[in-house]
Amino acid sequence: MFGIYYRDGRGLAPADNRPLAVRQADQQPIAIGTLGGHYLQLVPTGAGPFDLTVWGAWQFGDWGRQNHAALAGAAELGWQPEVLARLRPWFRAGYFRSSGDDAATDETHRTFFQILPTTRVYARFPF
Repeated sequence: MFGIYYRDGRGLAPADNRPLAVRQADQQPIAIGTLGGHYLQLVPTGAGPFDLTVWGAWQFGDWGRQNHAALAGAAELGWQPEVLARLRPWFRAGYFRSSGDDAATDETHRTFFQILPTTRVYARFPF
């Protein structure tokens, strides 16, 4: 399980899909709670180890004057083939999904806010 609270009260215009004039007039702080959990598993096999990672997160709070409600989840599977043990490659496949906001005129901001950037070196490459 994990949880984090984020608050930004600098008075900057929030980045969202509302018109610029509306965002600039919104001086309320961004205050978001994130709760979630993850599951990790490594399974040794004769063909080489397999690993599984699954995580999900729920966000709630205030995005300036708007309510904030968002979700995200990811699943990743990896395999390190025993036949290539000398080279030690690790093949990976993953899926990530997060909510987004397609209604600029309602009172709820639904875009998942990635508070902490990834620490995964391979995630910096854009494919």
